This record gives sequence, C-alpha cells and structure tokens, in this order.
Amino acid sequence: MAFKGRVALFIASPQFNRSNNSQLWQAAYDANKAAVTYLEGRGKGLLEDFSQLWQSEMSKEVIMVRRYSYPEATNGYSQVCVMPLKYGESGCAHGNQPSLELVNAFPLKDGSKWDPNAMDYTSLFDNRDARFYYTIAYNGAAPYLKPMFAKENMWTYWYDKDGNSATGVNGKEMRADFIDGYESLSGFYTPKMMDPNLNAVNKLDGQIDWIEIRFAEVIMNLAEAANETNKPDEALQILGQIRGRAGIEAGAEGKYGITATTKEGIRQAIMDERFIEFAFENKRFWDLRRWRVYKSTMEGLEGKIRHGLRVEWDGSTANRPTGLEDINTIWNQFTAVPSNDAMPITMLDEDKYSFFGIPATYLDRNSKLEQNNTWGGTFDPLK
Repeated sequence: MAFKGRVALFIASPQFNRSNNSQLWQAAYDANKAAVTYLEGRGKGLLEDFSQLWQSEMSKEVIMVRRYSYPEATNGYSQVCVMPLKYGESGCAHGNQPSLELVNAFPLKDGSKWDPNAMDYTSLFDNRDARFYYTIAYNGAAPYLKPMFAKENMWTYWYDKDGNSATGVNGKEMRADFIDGYESLSGFYTPKMMDPNLNAVNKLDGQIDWIEIRFAEVIMNLAEAANETNKPDEALQILGQIRGRAGIEAGAEGKYGITATTKEGIRQAIMDERFIEFAFENKRFWDLRRWRVYKSTMEGLEGKIRHGLRVEWDGSTANRPTGLEDINTIWNQFTAVPSNDAMPITMLDEDKYSFFGIPATYLDRNSKLEQNNTWGGTFDPLK
C-alpha cells in the first residue's frame, strides 16, 4: 500500500501529469491516506529518535527494507565508499559528500532558516535541528566510526603543514582528513546510515539495512497530495510531525517555523523538507525530475556547481586540534569560506530526460518494444 502511494504520487506529479489533472492528485491522496491508516493500525509510525533509524533494525518506522547481516549478506561496498579514506583505506572512499547547499538547507532549532549571508560558517553547527548532526559530519563533528571513538573528532580543516606562510592557499596546504590525495572535496562527510563498527580491517562487513520506504515518506507523500487537493491544514500538520521529531520547536503558533500559507508556498516547504529529511536516501534526484525542476534547480546554483566549505585553522600547526577537542570552545580560531571547486553537476534537458531511453539490449530482445519519442523512437510515455 505504501509503494502504491508512492507510484500514485509520481503519476500525479508534473512529470506524468502535464495538465495537472486533479483526479490524479485525488487518487494519490486516497492511496496514501489508505496506506497511512493501514500502517498506523498496525503500530507503524515515526521513530522518536531520528539518529536511531538505521541502528534500530526493523523499528516501527520501517516499511520496505533490504536487510543485511554478516556474513550472509553485507553492504560493505556501499558503506566503505562513504567512509573517509583515513579510516576505511579504500580507493572508492569519499562518496556521498554533503554539498554546502544541503548543509545550508537544514533549519535552526527554532525552525527558522539558516542564512549564509548573515551567519558565520565557522559556527554552522550551532543550534541546528537534530537531523543535521546525524546527516552532516562537519569540521569538529563528534566521532561516528570505530577508528575515531575515544580518539578524534572529524577534522576537515586546512593548516600550514610546512610552516611557510608563503606556500599553499592562504599559507595552508594540508587537510586534517587528507591521506594519499583523497579528501572530501566539499569539506563534509555524512555519518547517516553508516555502520559505526567498521574500520579498515572489516570495512566490507557492513550490516546496516537499506530502508527503501519508511513511515516518514508515506506521510510526506500524503502531505504533498493533501496540499494539491486543497487540504493545506493536513499538509502543514504532517510537516509539523516531521519537524517536531527533528527537535524543532513548535513556537507560539505551533507552526514549527513554517511560514508558508499558499499552495505554492506549502508545496515548496514540502520539497525543502524532503531534501533534508531524506538526504542520501535516493529521493532527491527523482523528486526534482517528477516536478520537472531539475534543470531550473541546478541552473539556480551559483556557477552551476555544488559548493563546499574551506575551513582553515588560524593558530599554529603545533597547537592545531587533532583529538577530541570541543569545537564549541575553539570554533572562533577557524575561518571558513565557500569553495567553488567542489562538485560539478550533470545538467539534464528537462524534456529529453523526463523519461530515459530504453537500452538497446532490451529493444533487441523484443521487436514489439518501441523507443521513447524523446530518444528517436515513436512511443509516447504520456499516452
């Protein structure tokens, strides 16, 4: 039922629903409403602690899942490719690096937006919502992998390795997480969904389950369909649930920092919330495509790239933090500025890539299959 709700939401979205047929949105609402009712009747719901979602296997939030266990089935490759090379020692390290755009998207604890134009990047970790700390490993973040425990925080700053202020960039040439030329280009890592027990020896033995659908997605799908079928109060109430679980304060009016009142505004609030709630859960790319805003979103990024953050240690090399120093007490000894050489994006033509081309190997198997019309064929996916 949850999967049916997801499919119905895609069919109602502009990728398929070019005329904004209200009946398709109603069908999406009905399917997701039925799924939520069914799931709640069987004890499903939001797990109270967001940070435990991937540590508490088969919790009440899990709906559809690919399970892993050692040694029968492990997800080590996908895990080690996200670990810093310093701890995992694998050539595929440093995947899934959070961009500065994602970091900026997380709200403050009071529900207000982080404003990069008015706030200090060196203290970007201060007073953010609870999801931030489980999703973003920033400079000075708490240990989250076995080799770090009781030893060191996640340090990603640049420092003056050779003691010569005339070399490097701003006199700094080395990253604290640097090893053999591999470091996070954005200056961030993600601890989300990581198996904390992994190290360089057992790096391929990951056992963290992959949750394909969780309860939060089902109610967020319902919220989106509710808004499009003129039920804004229901949509906002669900957004409040999601934000409340993240530790965001309800505020005097109980709106959890949400200021949107129009259908368009609430729609954007839902999309923004999905961006951070489901970060690295294989949702964002498909959300941008189904709303046909991939191209405009990517072109809206300054320089048409995803940015990072260059954090520099201003003190002496001898006194630089390398262990469990509290970032809350030394943050003002760093400087931090956005970097423009982080991660280029792949631009996709909105019309051509609304539907992918069917691979030739499949077309060769069946003469009755037709190629999509935006890929030189005759089949129209919209009919």
